[in-house]
Amino acid sequence: VHLAALAGVRASFTDPAAYADVNERGTGCVLAAMKAVGVSRLVIASSSSVYGVRRGEAFAETDPLGPAASPYAASKQGAERLALASGLDVAVVRLFTVYGPRQRPGMAFPKFIAALRAGRPVDLYGDGRSVRDYTFVADAVDGLVRALDRARGAQVVNVAGGRAIPLFEVIRTLGEVLGVAPVVVHHPDQPGDVPETRANLTVAWEWLGYAPRVGLREG
Repeated sequence: VHLAALAGVRASFTDPAAYADVNERGTGCVLAAMKAVGVSRLVIASSSSVYGVRRGEAFAETDPLGPAASPYAASKQGAERLALASGLDVAVVRLFTVYGPRQRPGMAFPKFIAALRAGRPVDLYGDGRSVRDYTFVADAVDGLVRALDRARGAQVVNVAGGRAIPLFEVIRTLGEVLGVAPVVVHHPDQPGDVPETRANLTVAWEWLGYAPRVGLREG
């Protein structure tokens, strides 16, 4: 199960070479090592960012990938191509905005929660109407394990929370859970941000028997 990556959309604009090195060349090293020791089955964690800037219908695995909105997204597209062309039994799992315990502190949920608990305003980039298909970490792990059991040939599958949620609803829900009335400070959109991610989970259900179990408020 190949989870290693250099993550972070915004930082990828500063050092795109590092993202190409870790995410693309690093994946190539994993593939070469597997072949050297005779391991044939791989699950690789990819990202909803590979779909590019889209609006409207849920993203399906058979959709053409749009132009990458960031060097990070481009590096994940490259990692996918390497894995799928390797001749190994590969399952590319496109994870959608995973959150939960032990999440990186620079991500949105930990930053929002820290601000709310400290009584500080929440910094919101954009108008709050961007939507994400948020996935609790336990559901993400469930999807990855199911894919490991079933990886044959070259397959791509979305793993997500099953509901696209506006950012302003996330902040409101966090405030309700914490018993705090959020105060929001608006900032311009950040480079690499996309307006929507929403997953079509038909393949996940039919191929893996996957269905998300943890909703936003519980998570």
